[in-house]
Amino acid sequence: MSTSVTVISGEIYPVSSGQTDTGDIVLSGGTLDVLAGGTIIDTADSGTVNVSSGGTASGTTVSSGGVEDALSGGTASNTTIFTGGVETVSASGIDQSAKISGGSQYSMGWLGAT
Repeated sequence: MSTSVTVISGEIYPVSSGQTDTGDIVLSGGTLDVLAGGTIIDTADSGTVNVSSGGTASGTTVSSGGVEDALSGGTASNTTIFTGGVETVSASGIDQSAKISGGSQYSMGWLGAT
């Protein structure tokens, strides 16, 4: 089942196993947690997106004030990081084909074709 939500400031929204969200919006102060078996596609992030072990994020756009964390065992792909946005890739986290457009990327994990 595919769904789309807006995560507001102070809210923590989990994407659980078997769930696919397309087009979520994470506002400043909001947190989206992608848990094992969960998938997010084309998320607009100006808050915090945590991609946990076994979770997948594809096509996230990280804007000013936004953070995307690919935690150990989490996978991010085709992320675009704009000015003021940050992506971190933890040890054993995976990032594939990120596009840095003025933002920052910090990695202790695996980067592919970044």
